[in-house]
This record gives sequence, C-alpha cells and structure tokens, in this order.
Amino acid sequence: MNLMFHWLQHHLGSVFLCLAVLAAIIYVAVHHTQLFYKE
Repeated sequence: MNLMFHWLQHHLGSVFLCLAVLAAIIYVAVHHTQLFYKE
C-alpha cells in the first residue's frame, strides 16, 4: 500500500507538471496571437 501510494503521488505529480507546461505554452501562444492581431 505504501509503495502504491508513493507511485500514485509521483504519477499525479508528473501529470500536474505536464499540465502546467501545456498551460504555459497555451498562455504564451494566446498572448503572442493577441499581440499579432494588435499589430
């Protein structure tokens, strides 16, 4: 059980990291798109 919990915690951490990276990429893409349309 302890090992399973540790694996689950590590897995969730990896998923959260991936989501954070994707969110950052989307934010930058939208920001650059808005700047492009403004100019």
